Amino acid sequence: MSSNVRSTVARKPAAPSSSRSAKLSTIVVTKGAHWAPFCDLDGQIWIKFSEEFSRLTRLGLSACLAYGRLGYRVFSRTLLLDLPTLFLAAGLSTFLLAGLLFAAWRQAPEHRALAWWGGSYLVLLIAIPLLAMRSLLPPIFPFGLSNGLFIVAGACAWIAARRFEGRSYEAWWAFTPLAIWLALYLVPAIGMNPPIRMAIVSIGIGGFLLAGAYEFWRGRREPLISRWPAIITMAALGIMLFVRVPFLIFVEFGANKPPSDLQGSLTIVAMLGFVYIVIMACNILAMTKERSELAYRHQARTDALTQLLNRGAFLDEAEAGVEQANAAAMPISIVLVDLDRFKQVNDRFGHLVGDLVLQALAQTATAELPARSLVGRVGGEEFAVLLHQPADQAAGYAERLRQTFDANARIVDGQAVEATLSAGVSTMHGNAKLLTLMADADRALYAAKESGRNIVRVAQVEIHADQGENAHSAAA
Repeated sequence: MSSNVRSTVARKPAAPSSSRSAKLSTIVVTKGAHWAPFCDLDGQIWIKFSEEFSRLTRLGLSACLAYGRLGYRVFSRTLLLDLPTLFLAAGLSTFLLAGLLFAAWRQAPEHRALAWWGGSYLVLLIAIPLLAMRSLLPPIFPFGLSNGLFIVAGACAWIAARRFEGRSYEAWWAFTPLAIWLALYLVPAIGMNPPIRMAIVSIGIGGFLLAGAYEFWRGRREPLISRWPAIITMAALGIMLFVRVPFLIFVEFGANKPPSDLQGSLTIVAMLGFVYIVIMACNILAMTKERSELAYRHQARTDALTQLLNRGAFLDEAEAGVEQANAAAMPISIVLVDLDRFKQVNDRFGHLVGDLVLQALAQTATAELPARSLVGRVGGEEFAVLLHQPADQAAGYAERLRQTFDANARIVDGQAVEATLSAGVSTMHGNAKLLTLMADADRALYAAKESGRNIVRVAQVEIHADQGENAHSAAA
């Protein structure tokens, strides 16, 4: 067959003048094959095109399969590590990492995901030697029990991911795949058919790994940097195991290859599995450490009773909010809230009821909070709110908060407490300073207290941009 590539142009015979004008139909001839015109002016079906397209598609698939088989064989036969070495390295690494995971779990029992992940490694410690001794044991152990345990290890990893994200699970989920696999293995068409058997195992393990990656991905709102390597590692190995299925059928056993020759396939899987074992143990430990650090940081910045920002955290975040408002030339407001006669509430009803009143105020303030706003507990019974709003809207928020809290705190723990609050509002527009806002709001709060309590007062602030000075006064 000639290797030259030519293009020919065929013309339809000229039609009579009464018919439509003749048009060109252009065709391409590749490698000497002759293509007839595949479309005429009357819109006939492209019969020739369909036949040639089908033929070229079959040729392309055959070529891809041939190149895939060649590359697969070259890659699998040129690896520096053989199966016994990989099995030994994987077994030792699994043993050490399982001990490390269980030791970390003993130190932090609340992180039960570590126990499940360590459990998956213990299952691998049984499965790897069984598969490594496949030539010494009856087939039911290396090909039946061992493959089932590999699937169980994948199920344990999936459950560990669910447990890490705080989702429900049942322990029997981990062992159900083993019973299902053993039942399938006893079917001669599956147990005695290596490509089908290995394809089912690859799909089972890969499915659980992809499910585990999805569980981690669902919790991505939690800012854990090591979450993403875990997702990528589990997803990559899961996808590889699914891609392995057609290679098992068409490449590994596709060219009259002896079914017992598993060197190439097992070498690749063992190598990638070894990498997975090491990377995922490091990732799960890193994720647990990051979560603990975030919890400690949250505790350091959060008031334990109300779960609001404490004074230091509120001032830090409020300072950043004021700078953003100044940069955008937008108004910024501070609302200071103080419980009226709170000492009398504690003395009369006890500190437990006083704590419930504080929690009620925190919940009310949070429920009424607009978007992009902050609320924190800045004193014993004093709260502060940062609002990206002008004075009238900030005063409206404070008034709604006062009315809602007045209704919510009348009866607390079955007792007629009738707690109330007073609030002071301060607003600046341009060149705002947090300390100035806080001082103005405090003066307005003092005016509310002097006016009889259970009331909202707004600090009138006049900005003199040309002189860079502010005139402040508290007004009703």
